[in-house]
Amino acid sequence: MISTPTFRITNSIGHCFRLILLLAPMAGVMACSPAVINDKGAAPATTAELSSVPGNAYYYFTKSEISRQEGDLDNTIYWLNRAIHADPDSAYLKKELAFIFIYQEDYPKALGLVNQILDDQPDNVDAMVMRGGIYHRMGENDKAAAAYEQVIAKDPSLEKIYLILGSIYMETNAPRRAANVYKKITTRFPDLWDGYFFLAKAHKEMGNFSAAEENFQKCLELDSQLLSPRFELISLYKKWNTGDIKSRTVKPGDTLSGLCREVYGRYDDKIAENVLAANPEISDMNALKAGQTIVFPAVETAAPPPTVRDDKIISLYQSILDDYPDNYKAAIGLSLFYHKTGEQKKARDLMKSLGEKSRSDIGVVRALFQVLIDRQQYDEARTVVTGMLKGAPDAAGLHYMMGVILDKAKEKQKALHHFEKVAEGTRYYENALVHMAFLYEETGATRQAETTFRQLIQDNPDNPKFHLYLGSLYEREEAYEKAKQLFKQGLEIDPGNIDLMFRLGVVYDKTGRKQAVIQQMKDLLEKDPDNASALNYLGFTYAELGEKLDKARSLIEKALRLKPDDPYITDSLGWVYFKKGDLVKALEMLKKAVNLEPNDPVLLEHLGDAYQKHGDSEKALEMYRRSLENTGNGVNESDPAEIKSKIDRILKSTEH
Repeated sequence: MISTPTFRITNSIGHCFRLILLLAPMAGVMACSPAVINDKGAAPATTAELSSVPGNAYYYFTKSEISRQEGDLDNTIYWLNRAIHADPDSAYLKKELAFIFIYQEDYPKALGLVNQILDDQPDNVDAMVMRGGIYHRMGENDKAAAAYEQVIAKDPSLEKIYLILGSIYMETNAPRRAANVYKKITTRFPDLWDGYFFLAKAHKEMGNFSAAEENFQKCLELDSQLLSPRFELISLYKKWNTGDIKSRTVKPGDTLSGLCREVYGRYDDKIAENVLAANPEISDMNALKAGQTIVFPAVETAAPPPTVRDDKIISLYQSILDDYPDNYKAAIGLSLFYHKTGEQKKARDLMKSLGEKSRSDIGVVRALFQVLIDRQQYDEARTVVTGMLKGAPDAAGLHYMMGVILDKAKEKQKALHHFEKVAEGTRYYENALVHMAFLYEETGATRQAETTFRQLIQDNPDNPKFHLYLGSLYEREEAYEKAKQLFKQGLEIDPGNIDLMFRLGVVYDKTGRKQAVIQQMKDLLEKDPDNASALNYLGFTYAELGEKLDKARSLIEKALRLKPDDPYITDSLGWVYFKKGDLVKALEMLKKAVNLEPNDPVLLEHLGDAYQKHGDSEKALEMYRRSLENTGNGVNESDPAEIKSKIDRILKSTEH
């Protein structure tokens, strides 16, 4: 089946940083070109003489360096292999070639070279570090950890290896092992604050809050200007204040709602708010990470009494603002904390001050997105922005922010009211217009949506995305000729725009021009061979036509490799088997598609067709009825009249 997603502007600011592979110990080796290639012998001649002699290892190495500088990695590999053949004992050459394979993500070949080095030189620390890094990149964390443990045992002075090893234990849900590693680094490097910081995080993960506090405080004793330990202490104290704390380790398939029901016996917005507040590291409540630990605070029936830790939280926020007055993350956090603990005047004053600053500093709005919106804490965001608007009632950024918040809360008319207050000429105006156009359409004001998109095209004639948006509106309105015209105009501006090419192909399909669809998707795949949507669309189109079914299967199987378990691509593959007459495989894939997306009417209809052709009228009837019930819920829609006709035919046949 073909899935045709709707275009909608989104705001997402998020970054994820983690240590994956440490090659730093080899940086010095890479930076210099040695006169001696064979690690075991002295250079018999000068570098200039060696590099000009064909058949000499250094000659081949020089050729490889020239190829590398030209970006020709195939020849780089070729010449390095020649160099290694000329000097098979050189660990340096094997490391250089391993680096190339790591860059190409050909980890088995890189690992083979590193193992060769270690077979000859078991104490080669650089090679040991490389082996650990390769295993880590391959996802073989147990082997990576074992390799790094060997590095530390051989050379305890490599401080960064402790940090990498600890991070592996943390990401594999072994905080106790991580704590043991971090304890070693604090013992060996007592002046390195990083060790205490990560030791504290490991203790926090295990629920050892006193030990976590002690080690975060040690970080600040070493460097009082550090920000991360202070924010971590704030998070720690907030968790500590919740009293009866329970925790769960996330397993694959777990959801926040499911875990809450397991802990509390129910799930509602208030519980979700409390859990998210106690776990600020959760960036997406709908996509928990297996292995992470979630803290579940006691459900509060009344505001908790102030604690000593409340004072510590306020003191930490204030210390950050004293040292870094423009740290808006701290200012937002402090204002919310004042609000939560009942100090409303302080909360209002701080929010008003933030509002005034937002007039001249875009960093305030950015911080609001990073701290609250991106983490889906819309209630808190609404509280803060409402307070900020009292300090800057005409601030464009704040009205834009409130529009986004209210849109997320499904309060569409209120959202429109705030977007309309974003002044023309401000940095937020264009995005506000886009939001308004989509909201107009969603609220039934289609002509206003059209007018707004027309204005965006007029103001930005060289930006094809607005042709895409208006064309997609016309497509949804079934004004296909207008949609086609807009998509073609956009492609005149940007001939290689994949989204425009795809939508134009969809319009050809909706107007019955199947050969134009095929050509359009072929053209798109020439520019983007791994575009799963185009692969699926082309394959499904062949299947619908009953032609080139082997080619259709090949295209759709590639799409499914790119997007495993996509219900619509899975359905397409089932439909190819249906057209080929292989009902066993067709039923297998079509049932899987329905399991992945149980309420899509087209998927249900296709499965009904397969059951009917297989001779199982009872199950076919069940699928057709479910399809009819779910009309309006799918990405694409079935024809209700056709479904009813299929149901009637089955019922009539069973009457006789």
